[in-house]
Amino acid sequence: MKTSFDPLVTVVIPTFERPQLTVRAIKSVLSQSYKDFEIYIINDGSTSDYSDLKEFISMYDNILYQETKNLGVSSARNLGIKLGRGEYYAFLDSDDEWFPNKLLEQINYLRINSACRLLHTKERWIREGQHVQTPKHLMPRGGDIFLHSLNICSICPSAVLIKKDVFEEFGMFDEDLRICEDYDLWLRITAYLEVGFIEEELVNKYSGPNLQLSKSEVAIDRFRVYALIKFMINNSTHPKITAVKEVLTSKLNILLNGAIKRNNNIEVEIYNALINKIDKFDISDFSNGMFKHLLDSKYNMEYKNPNLSYE
Repeated sequence: MKTSFDPLVTVVIPTFERPQLTVRAIKSVLSQSYKDFEIYIINDGSTSDYSDLKEFISMYDNILYQETKNLGVSSARNLGIKLGRGEYYAFLDSDDEWFPNKLLEQINYLRINSACRLLHTKERWIREGQHVQTPKHLMPRGGDIFLHSLNICSICPSAVLIKKDVFEEFGMFDEDLRICEDYDLWLRITAYLEVGFIEEELVNKYSGPNLQLSKSEVAIDRFRVYALIKFMINNSTHPKITAVKEVLTSKLNILLNGAIKRNNNIEVEIYNALINKIDKFDISDFSNGMFKHLLDSKYNMEYKNPNLSYE
């Protein structure tokens, strides 16, 4: 451990097969006008050559580089959370970058709004090198955003500043989720906390071929369905649980219709069973692996019919 101070902010950058883009991300953190931070770079089992990156960061006392097995972005972020010593945590995806005043604007916001525990900003979307407008339904917002968070991932991880005790209260990223892990976490948090928001673009969010992990998966709403079912099991008395059931039912019906069109009888059986179970989920359903097929990497391929004993 090279760092010898207790910073206010821990910045966690997970990386996988992106050495050059990760250097760009690191440089955007180092260029911050606010300097009270440490950086944890978690290499999630890359086989690419990171020697130039390691040489670059070797001159900085506040940067730690950690290599791990390839366990996914949730595991990488969680390791950074566990290793970090900051009171607040910021995440930066390795293909994104911050504006130089990102952290300063957020720290200033927290100085005025001391009760805030989760804060995010607007992002500037760049697709294949071109600035594009954020779609209206994806525009970020603050306050009570739980209902907004049911349908979409309402917060960009690269735009977040979050107090460490939030993880202690609501848990960290679900390591069973290869994608939509952020959607799952924001659901758990926004169900009980209001969210601070700076209506200024302070993050360059890049997208395009080979950049977004979600592009590697089909029917990504199945991951959101998993998160919604888990939320229902763990928060059955939440005052907005009816809205959760409505969104879950809608997403399941969309997945069901897709399975019917593809003549995939296994998926049709799965989604019909889940719809019929909508008011009867319990914790044993997860412990016996009932819903793990939603996360199966062999989705849409031949695999054994999971246990569908929902009675």
